[in-house]
Amino acid sequence: MEFNGFDAFVDEFFLSKSFRGKGIGTEVLVAIKREARKLDVKALHLEVAKRNTSAQMLYSKAGFIARDKYVLMSLAVENDDDHR
Repeated sequence: MEFNGFDAFVDEFFLSKSFRGKGIGTEVLVAIKREARKLDVKALHLEVAKRNTSAQMLYSKAGFIARDKYVLMSLAVENDDDHR
């Protein structure tokens, strides 16, 4: 509802050290955004470690914005014991 349509998550985006700093990550993110538009995705999300500042800079240059008022929360369903 927040973005008026479908959301998508980029998960496990990783480049080996030998490929970093060559524009490959930027090209991949551009391709992902292009494909998302074709699929009528209204917002892309990803997670990045707080200490991974180089990845954060890449994502910022690609247009991703840190969302300070939200916390990403996860639950591994296969390990959930339904504690309620």
